[in-house]
Amino acid sequence: MIRENLRNLRQLQEIELSIRDLQNEIENIPKQIERIDREVEDTKERLEEEKKTRDMSQKKRRQLEANLEDLQSKASKYKEQLLQVKTNKEYQAKLREIEMNEKEISDVETQIIVELENQDEIDEKIKEVEKEYYKMQQWSKKEEKKLHIELQELKDEHQKLSKHMKYYAEQLPQDLLNEYNRIKNARNGLALAEVKDCICQVCFVRLPPQLYNDIKANKKLFTCSNCNRILYFKDGENNPS
Repeated sequence: MIRENLRNLRQLQEIELSIRDLQNEIENIPKQIERIDREVEDTKERLEEEKKTRDMSQKKRRQLEANLEDLQSKASKYKEQLLQVKTNKEYQAKLREIEMNEKEISDVETQIIVELENQDEIDEKIKEVEKEYYKMQQWSKKEEKKLHIELQELKDEHQKLSKHMKYYAEQLPQDLLNEYNRIKNARNGLALAEVKDCICQVCFVRLPPQLYNDIKANKKLFTCSNCNRILYFKDGENNPS
């Protein structure tokens, strides 16, 4: 009976540890999906920023073009006024105004050219990011589909193991199951420890030779004096109880 209880305890612990690993994987998948969504969203935000930059450049260019029209209109007026001056002093003053106006026109035209070149660069950048965004969307759909399939498979496996866990738990006497759960909860999910060559394989404390022989004899359940886990000897299952 001791041998059977130990076998059931070991099966129960192995299943519960597998379930714990599965649970960690199940909980990690939504995080992976969230990371993928974040990558896609980051690319989308970059695209929107590039478009905002283009809009600002276009707005600046339109303002420069409006300024250029005003300056060109002034240039026409200055030339008309130049024909109407009566003194050399007025003539020289008007020439200076025309010269300053022409310089302003040249400066604004240069700025417009710069903005047009900027817009060409921004448009190319937008095309690149749009391609990247499209690829990211396609990639994310495939990856998330795979993750959802994996998640369902993990849940199915979790459900199957949960049934096995219930089965082995039902095979144990209630007092032993209670003791197992108590130790498990206190010892990070590990209630049993294998003994090998007189050493507990979890906490590595050395056991007295007589205790080691008693554990191998499979006559009674023993716990480790150091970590308090239930001890078992693997080959002891083959010994007569």
